[in-house]
Amino acid sequence: MANLLQREAGCLNRLGELDEVEAVLARLRAQVKEDASPSAHGLVRGIEGGYLLARGQAEPAARAFREAVSYYERGGFRRGSAFGRTFLANSLMAVGGFSEAAALLSEVVEIQGGRDFVSAAAFTYRARAYLGLGLVEEARGDAETGLTMARQFGNRMGEGEAHLSMALVHTASAPPDYVAAEEEFAQAEKCLRECEARTALAPALRLHGEMRLKTGDAAGAQPLLQEARSLFGYMGRKDDVEAIDVLLEKAQAAESAAGSTVQSPN
Repeated sequence: MANLLQREAGCLNRLGELDEVEAVLARLRAQVKEDASPSAHGLVRGIEGGYLLARGQAEPAARAFREAVSYYERGGFRRGSAFGRTFLANSLMAVGGFSEAAALLSEVVEIQGGRDFVSAAAFTYRARAYLGLGLVEEARGDAETGLTMARQFGNRMGEGEAHLSMALVHTASAPPDYVAAEEEFAQAEKCLRECEARTALAPALRLHGEMRLKTGDAAGAQPLLQEARSLFGYMGRKDDVEAIDVLLEKAQAAESAAGSTVQSPN
């Protein structure tokens, strides 16, 4: 029963139906009261962490995932520990903890042997940790590996996440390759839409919109930012909505300025 609830919570998190996750968590907590095993408690804390991360609450999510990893290790559940480390790393990256995130994801690859579904995600996310540390070529190698493995496993959501990592690699390259990044963003969004992975799609759209705004395509940035705003709003992520509102104001001002320049006489 607990595993079924875990899958239900995971699906609801992916869809962005976060209010419904709370109800699943309440049912799971009630069940785990009857099961004092470390793995059961790790399961609850891991799902709580996933819910908090989806809500944009990275620091509480990181605390929950640390506890989940600790419980899993006490119970000898290596795969659970690897999953926990993967999500802990994502929580840490959200608050700038790239060094620890890279180390955790390297541990995941070592634990899992670098050849399975979990390792594929670890490569994809470690690419982003490396980018945060300025290690662009290392990030490129991991993103390419993550993409190859996601395709091998037929994991469309994983493929979307890997395309997003590739897009970020291209924007961080010297010089940036915005054409290649545009293609990777488009592929990422296509995959994530197919999976209805709204919690992953929202930040992808925001990053894509930010890139377009940076490269002077204010008109092209706005629909991406508006869709991201809608998704974040649906998930109750007020801080992200406010941040996107600032970006939309910049985009609208830039578009207006460009229009005025075109209309002004020589």
